[in-house]
Amino acid sequence: MRGSPPESRHERATPVGRNHSWRPAHAVFHRFSLPPAQLDPTGATRSLRTGDGGGTCSFNDLCVPQCGGPSSIPSGQAGGPMHAAQDELEYRRVTRERALRDHRVRLRSVTSAHGALRSSLRTGLIEADDRLDESTLVNRFSVSRNAVRAALTLLADEGIVSRSPRAGTVVRSDITDVDIDNGVGWRTTGAESYHCEVLERRWVAATPLTRRYLADDGPLVHLTELVLVRRGEPTMLYTRFSLADGAERALALTSSDTHFDEAFTHAYGSRLGAVSCWVEAVEADEKVAAQLRVPIGTALLVKSRVLWSADGVPREYSVSHYLAARIALSTRTRRDHTSRPMPARVVVPRARTEADSAELPLRQSATSVHGELRAALRSGLLPVRARLDEQELATRFGVSRNSMRRGLAALAKEGLVRRNRRTGTMVERTIADLTLDNGIGWDPAETGRYRAERLSVATVPTPPFLARILRTDEPAIRVGEYRVYRDGHPFLVYLRYSRAGVPTRPLSCDSSADFDELFAQAHGSEVERIETTVHAVRAHERTGRLLHVPPSTLLLLKERLLIDRSGTSCEFSHTYYAAAGVALSTHSVA
Repeated sequence: MRGSPPESRHERATPVGRNHSWRPAHAVFHRFSLPPAQLDPTGATRSLRTGDGGGTCSFNDLCVPQCGGPSSIPSGQAGGPMHAAQDELEYRRVTRERALRDHRVRLRSVTSAHGALRSSLRTGLIEADDRLDESTLVNRFSVSRNAVRAALTLLADEGIVSRSPRAGTVVRSDITDVDIDNGVGWRTTGAESYHCEVLERRWVAATPLTRRYLADDGPLVHLTELVLVRRGEPTMLYTRFSLADGAERALALTSSDTHFDEAFTHAYGSRLGAVSCWVEAVEADEKVAAQLRVPIGTALLVKSRVLWSADGVPREYSVSHYLAARIALSTRTRRDHTSRPMPARVVVPRARTEADSAELPLRQSATSVHGELRAALRSGLLPVRARLDEQELATRFGVSRNSMRRGLAALAKEGLVRRNRRTGTMVERTIADLTLDNGIGWDPAETGRYRAERLSVATVPTPPFLARILRTDEPAIRVGEYRVYRDGHPFLVYLRYSRAGVPTRPLSCDSSADFDELFAQAHGSEVERIETTVHAVRAHERTGRLLHVPPSTLLLLKERLLIDRSGTSCEFSHTYYAAAGVALSTHSVA
């Protein structure tokens, strides 16, 4: 064949790969497909950490030809076995030097790429209407092209970007930070224009949940429901429950309203004392989808909140549904504040109103029922193994039986209850209430329930979003990926980013020492401040396998930044939880 390399008994050429490049037939290449690798720039050889088993593979074994014949060069230049061995060593040396000079570690984790894109959107490095190029993102985040492509597909499924063959990938909306634990549930961390439209204000039947959170056994509570409109589009559905003294509290209806504290004090005769919040992720049902003008099944962040007055009385209980494609919920906790006690719960006799004896229509919202059932599971009102009767629950929660049936069906879809025609409905498992106010992310008394498995460790060039968040100009950053089990079951996927020159901090579930001690040993100072942001996202196929859930399952993504007493940003992390079984909570004292 014209243009083909010469063939002989000692040297035959065979095609390799799609580009039909050529190599001698006796040179056998061993190709390894490895998880994220760490390359030591100071040495010629570095062990590459492999997957779940934690094994290693020498860099010498990565795409280096192994001699399958008497020599690695044509026979006319061979000089016997000794020369063949020397030629092989020389070939390895040259290959290693070239790799050390040109090689860039590429993380294959879709989780890492997705978290990096989410953080870049939230911090403003990527903005609305930006066009995203895959090659640019590959170099910017040090991840593989396949990981970038899969992460962009996830963002498209979440409604953040649009993808088309001609236009490419374009950001549809940025992500706005909203404070979790302030008085006004929709005030953003930056200057933002919005207004609210009130849907209804009326008295409704009290439920076990409103009685618990408002510490009142009366038959009625006052309901206020409104929609937040931001940039001309609905962004949040807000529902507030209060008693008679809070029914007329003024609402902050526009971004110019800054007198929440005054309105709260005027209504209740005491200033705001504390805020308790729980954040979950659910899918929009028909009612919420219609109010927010989104398709049914759209991912939502749900925040349940209790406002306490300084005299220790719970005054308001509210539930806010945010569009996850546009909003992230953030909190900033100072460690010296977390030790301050919450106000003691005080039950105050309430004055009854004429509305107490009024006959009220049943609520029809399946989302309200689903949310209240989840909160009842989380708070222990519905314990594990409890049998649930539809008609009894419908009466207790003041809704129709059809609404209760749909709410229970949603819980069964999430795996929280088991339904059977013969045995009825039984609570299968509860919802884990995980705190945002400490370093480990759960109650220290439960540490024995957790076990960590290292998936990969790598050192990569510092991406721009990490340079901004960690406030560093160091050229490299260390990335560790872990899977954490709770009671023997996969519970979360954890990616930790830290400075390459700092000792790696052991995970709390792998050590008998507490978190503060481990952090101080690694960074030389204690944690002063924790900054946390929560998103609702969809699971990629790999993340689903790690968590034992189907692809596209709703997840909670927690970003966390740990800052020491000197003000240095020491660690940043992304944590993914299956949303069905988790609520993230924070309790702050005003």
